[in-house]
Amino acid sequence: MQCPELESYLPMIAQKAFQTWCKLPSQYKVWLDVDDLIQEGVLFTRFHVFPRYKPSGGKFTTYLYAALDHFYYSIVHDKFYQKRTAEIVPIADVEHKLIENDETEKALHAVSSLHHILAEASPHLLKCLHQWIFTRDAIVSTGPRFRVARKELLKIATKYRFERDDFAYLLRRETWRRSFEPIRKKYCDPVS
Repeated sequence: MQCPELESYLPMIAQKAFQTWCKLPSQYKVWLDVDDLIQEGVLFTRFHVFPRYKPSGGKFTTYLYAALDHFYYSIVHDKFYQKRTAEIVPIADVEHKLIENDETEKALHAVSSLHHILAEASPHLLKCLHQWIFTRDAIVSTGPRFRVARKELLKIATKYRFERDDFAYLLRRETWRRSFEPIRKKYCDPVS
């Protein structure tokens, strides 16, 4: 099969590239030039259209016109898809999320709150906290003794803004335990 001269189809490729560029969202027109689209069209024509063209299917210009139409349509579609699926997030939300998920601040708050709670806890609550946080023994979460300890913990926790997430952090992470060991011994060892 004889390959047609690519230069003779450059005006058609350029026309399709310009039409496509006009359809692009404005934020893409800033950094995507018509020359880039022409270059992509030439490469597409040379390496995808020429090898797949069969003369029995019709004239080459008809085949090229349809192939370029589809090729440039996919470019426009992709850019509009990116525009539709792009998420616009206010800066305040990003800052809040960054601060909210900061592990160092979370650890400092959780450990210092736990220190204050241990300082104010009754001997019964100290024993329960030791069992809940430090020993990882199976705990009974029913009964009057549990309810009394839970009620006291919630009262003290509210005072120091110790929330469920802080408690979950202490249970999930092990890194804070080594630095907290002297404080744990001070409050929890006389009880056990």
